[in-house]
Amino acid sequence: MAQWQDLLKLDSVLQNQVRQLYEGRFPKEIRHWACYWIESQDWDSAAANENAARTCFNSLLTYLEEQWNCSVQENNILQAPDYRSMKDYLMQQFQDDCVNLARILSDCLKWEKEILDSVAATQSCNNQSVMPQTWRDMDSKVSELKSKISELKKEIKMQEGLNEKLDYIQKTWQNKVEQIIELAQIKPGLMEEECLKQAMFITQEKQTLLQQLVELLNQTAETVATLIDVELREWKYRQKLACIGGPVDTSLELLQKWITAVAEVLLGVRDQLQKLQDQNNKYSSTDASNLSASITEIDKFVLLLITKLLTNALVVEKQPVMQNLPQRPLILKTGVRFRVTVR
Repeated sequence: MAQWQDLLKLDSVLQNQVRQLYEGRFPKEIRHWACYWIESQDWDSAAANENAARTCFNSLLTYLEEQWNCSVQENNILQAPDYRSMKDYLMQQFQDDCVNLARILSDCLKWEKEILDSVAATQSCNNQSVMPQTWRDMDSKVSELKSKISELKKEIKMQEGLNEKLDYIQKTWQNKVEQIIELAQIKPGLMEEECLKQAMFITQEKQTLLQQLVELLNQTAETVATLIDVELREWKYRQKLACIGGPVDTSLELLQKWITAVAEVLLGVRDQLQKLQDQNNKYSSTDASNLSASITEIDKFVLLLITKLLTNALVVEKQPVMQNLPQRPLILKTGVRFRVTVR
């Protein structure tokens, strides 16, 4: 959806603020009728580059001309916007100063976004204030899971760097000793010992990372259990009440948000396990077989949680209802048609 369409949903006070952005600078009629096209252009770059500004300006003229031609072909000149006048205005005002047009639109689009962001922030605060404590707790838990998997991704990426560095040293140090006189006196055993220490350190780090992944999965398992056994069950009960006319909230937005986020965490864990397995296979390790077995076991646990989450997350969002009495559940019988919505 175009940013402009979101602005049209605001109250009159905020819409007036948007109007003032364009007053005396750029016709809001053009902004309205060319909203999708205008928002698809890179006005920030155009504001800093005359050639880019000229390209955007000419493209805008072409777009308006095309819209005018469509109005002519559809015999809709009187009802359609006056695209020809819009084009003439732009040529008169910005033909010799395309960069100014780019600056105006770049500035206005940024201010529009700030207005929308401020509205979204206010709505978020209001939603938080009326949200039950249990929902706020769940929101916090899900955010914590997302944060932890993000940190683990960074650590496993660093682990890859350590493996690459050690592998490089092991493959090249002997040649360097032979080629550089200063290193000729280094005992081969000393370098091997250092490499062995580094390899042990990397193995310990892998074990630590696996332990952290297990702890994250245990925490995720508790969240999955709460979502499926508590939150989803309570939603189904509210839906039953709604079917007989109860004034209860049956929206799925929060549940969908939480379940999607937890599923992404689980898929992220599985992805990181695969990276650790790839590292384990690529770089030789004294404990490679044990690590591989641990990764396999953890992966089974991840699959179990994903299966539990997704098989329970598929729900009938809109139950069958009677046509004449939409607030009553439908009595299913042969020959009766009905519709349901699955989400």
